[in-house]
Amino acid sequence: MLLGIVAFDIVPWFRGDAPWIPDDGQWVWPYTHPHWPWLILSAVTLVLYVAGSFLVLWQSRRVLLMVWTFSSFVLLSLLLLYLDESPLFELLTRLSIQGHYHGVVPLILNFGDTLRDWPGFTDQVYQQTHQSNGVVISPPGLAVIYYANTRVLDHLPLVSNSVSAIVRPMQCQDLIMANWTDAQWASTWIQILMPFWSALSIAPLYRLGTHLFDRPTARLAVIIWPLVPGLTFFQPTFNVIYPLMTLVMLVFLWQGLLYTRPGSIFLAGFTLSAGIFFNLTLVPLGLLAGLIILGYHLLIRVAPLQRAALLNLLRDGLLFGIGTTSIWLIYWIVGGSSPFAIIKSNMSQHYELNRPYFSWLIMHPLDMFLFVGFPLSFFVAWRAVRLRRENITPKKVFVGSAVLTLFVLVLSGSARGETGRVWLFFAPVWVLMAADILVGLRVRDRVVFLVLQAMCLLAIASVLRWADYAALIRPSNPAEAKSAPTFPVDAQFSRGDDRITFVGLDVETAPTTVTLHLHWRAETPIKHAYVLTLVSIPPDESERESIEWTPEDWNYPPSCWRAGREFVDTLVVPLGDLPLPGNWLFSLAILDAFTFEPMQVINAAGESSFQVGIGPVHVQ
Repeated sequence: MLLGIVAFDIVPWFRGDAPWIPDDGQWVWPYTHPHWPWLILSAVTLVLYVAGSFLVLWQSRRVLLMVWTFSSFVLLSLLLLYLDESPLFELLTRLSIQGHYHGVVPLILNFGDTLRDWPGFTDQVYQQTHQSNGVVISPPGLAVIYYANTRVLDHLPLVSNSVSAIVRPMQCQDLIMANWTDAQWASTWIQILMPFWSALSIAPLYRLGTHLFDRPTARLAVIIWPLVPGLTFFQPTFNVIYPLMTLVMLVFLWQGLLYTRPGSIFLAGFTLSAGIFFNLTLVPLGLLAGLIILGYHLLIRVAPLQRAALLNLLRDGLLFGIGTTSIWLIYWIVGGSSPFAIIKSNMSQHYELNRPYFSWLIMHPLDMFLFVGFPLSFFVAWRAVRLRRENITPKKVFVGSAVLTLFVLVLSGSARGETGRVWLFFAPVWVLMAADILVGLRVRDRVVFLVLQAMCLLAIASVLRWADYAALIRPSNPAEAKSAPTFPVDAQFSRGDDRITFVGLDVETAPTTVTLHLHWRAETPIKHAYVLTLVSIPPDESERESIEWTPEDWNYPPSCWRAGREFVDTLVVPLGDLPLPGNWLFSLAILDAFTFEPMQVINAAGESSFQVGIGPVHVQ
């Protein structure tokens, strides 16, 4: 029933459109109709995955399980993206409208100064983007990753040129992105490849499952993992890889606790330190780990009042704390920027969002469990309820700590909506909890669950969209010119390695306008952002305001023009309500979109200038 409610939008508040929450306090996932051909293909693929998964579960080979789930995860992620657009285009454009991590490097003029004043840098980004998300409310970790990757690619021009050529044409109409270097474009592949990075979570998920539960539970959890809706829906945001960090932290933590390995506990804290250095939303993992350490030592190892228990508890808590603060302390000492200043700056933007407390006590967990999947969430709740009837074991400490962490997080009111994405790092915990119940059910019941979970994944991927999905547009692709221009010009524009030929034009006149049909041909791939300008010069040579544009209503700038392909750009030039009769002249130029430096022009006679004269055009 819940799947039908989501698929047919029977209850819109399930996706955030709650009438009792004011408009500025909502977070709504837009609803749209599915693309039926891809929906059918996706449904067939999911059926094949469920059927194949049971064949794999009957085998005892771990390698087969890993290969099957890894490849299936990647395939399903890419295939379900087709429900909206082609996967490569969808991955690129999604990262260009959410987070702006990819756009950090061009804004960094001095890397050292940026790290020393990160709050000032995020303020600068906010002023440019007017979006209080992503970089603006994050520590510098991801910026460091992007910056380092770009600097490496700067020294590998053949690689960066080849890789950037694949994606550059897909968002060439974005003038900011069009001005990127090949290395900056190539760095977008960090997130474009996110389906592969996030699929790596299956290995530590299996390891954690075997540590705390048993092999059948771990194997079933791995099978369930590709069916978690949020892991596909939120590609390629970094949120889909944070579950991997959760799992690595928990594997180290439990290795340290179960096998008395202090070094592993430090590594668990270090992993969390790295995660928080990427994104402050991972801070609740510190609470989860703290509760696990506390519960394990006070409930399992020895009687809670004995001195040894307290010493072990203090040792492990201290080791984890040192690990958690390690990267931040190094950054503070080397960079000189206080972690407290960064947190204060980031949170000041975060808490500006209006989220009514009592309404979101319901909406925050609902949004999270929507993208975990309602069938899976049912078994998570079942496992939580069963806590009080079982003996004290490591898995009870694990489950109890997770449930308590979620309660504290919800009641704190610290979230600001979109918890389906932001709290996705909890997903492996919920998957293991559900698998622990499911493994004890009949095979038929497990089949029903996997089918329902697959249906939930399909429903969400089919009809829900990102809040700003309308911004995902392709550049225009005007038809190739079918005939030569009436007035050939053959003027050569150049700047750096960029070469453009103004082939010629056709002219039409009307009482108040002149229509210019401009024939253009790029001679090389254009790797900088340019705009076209035209100045009208009336018979009395009075000053008039210039026109600035790019073809196809700003959706086909020179950075989109394909080398060797001639097309026609039609420009209607207004002359005013009562234009002066006589011969009009026009000055055409191509300028850098940001510095306004003109391209150099060499005309057919070999003369050099920075503009092309058009006319005279006689106006009656």
